[in-house]
Amino acid sequence: MNRPNPLSEGKTQGPRDLDRSSAGGSRARPDVEGAAADSARLAELARTRLLDTEPEESFDRITCLVARVMDAPLALVNLIDRDRQFTKACVVPEGMSPLAETCFNDSFCQYPVALDRPLAIDDARDHPWVGQSAFVREGGILAYLGVPFHGPDGHALGSLCVASPEPREWTQDEVELMEELAHVVETEVALRVERLKATLESGQDAAPGGHPPAVE
Repeated sequence: MNRPNPLSEGKTQGPRDLDRSSAGGSRARPDVEGAAADSARLAELARTRLLDTEPEESFDRITCLVARVMDAPLALVNLIDRDRQFTKACVVPEGMSPLAETCFNDSFCQYPVALDRPLAIDDARDHPWVGQSAFVREGGILAYLGVPFHGPDGHALGSLCVASPEPREWTQDEVELMEELAHVVETEVALRVERLKATLESGQDAAPGGHPPAVE
C-alpha cells in the first residue's frame, strides 16, 4: 500500500497550512468515522495485538524520548480502534493521570489517522474539529501535533503525538522531526508483528490474554 508523503505537496498543502485552513473553517472535516471503521485497517490493527495491552518498555522509551526532544509536557502513542482511542504509551505532566482509553469524540489522533498526514494545531480553542473536545474544555490540551504511524501493510493504525496545555506555534522542522520519530514507532510495531508471527508458526502459545510477548 503506497502512502502519500505529507510534506511533498508544497507549502500551500503542508501540515501547518492544514491547521490554518481548518481554523478558518474553510476545510471540510474528514470522514474520521469511515476511516476508523475501514475493515482492512482494523484487520491490520488486530494483527498487532496492541489494543488493551499493558505498558511495554519499548513504547514507553519512545514517548519519553519524544517528550524530551520536542520539549513537550505530553507525548503519546495512540491507537485508533473502530470507536475509541487506546493509549499504548504516554508521558503526562505531574498530577495528571496516565491515559488509557479516550472517547472517540474527544480524540485528536483520529484526524491524523483519517487524513494519513500530520496535523498541527497551535490553539485548539479556535479549531472546529477539536474545539469541543473534553481535553480542550477542561484545559488539558490546547496545542497538538500528531503524526500517523503505519503497520507493515501500510495502514494508519494510530498517531504519535505531542501536546501542551498552552498554545504553541509548531514549526515545519518540528513536524519533520515527529515524522522521523513516528518511523521508530513503526519499527516497533513491525518487530512485534514479526515476533508474533514467529511464535504462531512455532506452535507456541501467545502471552496471557492472547497477546504476544513484549518486544524488548
